[in-house]
Amino acid sequence: MSTSDLWGDLTGLETVTSPREVLEEQGAILAKKTHGKLRGDVRDLTQADTFIYALDIVAPGLNDYRYTVLTVRHGITMYPLLMLSGSDDAIPQARIKCDDEQELIDALSRVLGSSKTKRAIASLLAQMRAG
Repeated sequence: MSTSDLWGDLTGLETVTSPREVLEEQGAILAKKTHGKLRGDVRDLTQADTFIYALDIVAPGLNDYRYTVLTVRHGITMYPLLMLSGSDDAIPQARIKCDDEQELIDALSRVLGSSKTKRAIASLLAQMRAG
């Protein structure tokens, strides 16, 4: 006995950009802006039913040294998601809830454009010039 299609019409599904795609795009932009001296790399840390991605700045000229800028975690529906920005002695870890793609982009803009992230980028570039 053959079963008919029970999935219904899937042609009108909403097209969405996954958080991982947004992070990968920003990684590619970093590589372009630094002429390949640095690149952004997205690591998949998914566990069970939680998707987890880390955005690292990678310095190929420093034996692929990695600096984790942030992580995002979400369920199957992607939003809301939780972004965790890196921490150090001076700045505590930030937890940012994003309810949709625009909020993710706004939060990414703040984290990637922050003085902390820019200091990390400048330090990596300086260390590559010195080496």
